[in-house]
Amino acid sequence: MLEMIRPFADAFVACSGQEGMPQPLVNSKGVIVDYNRYYPSPEMHQQAAEKLVPTCKAMLESRSG
Repeated sequence: MLEMIRPFADAFVACSGQEGMPQPLVNSKGVIVDYNRYYPSPEMHQQAAEKLVPTCKAMLESRSG
């Protein structure tokens, strides 16, 4: 699938992992009431952002100059 859309993309950044999973879900008293096993955890969002930053910066620099 990636090869099919490659001509339409400027860059590709891969990120996968399970950091922070399962994520405890706590109530207002700090008691764990359930676990998130589906949606990306805050740690996974942070990891994705860190991987995207260099590519985003390079794209912005190439378009401003």
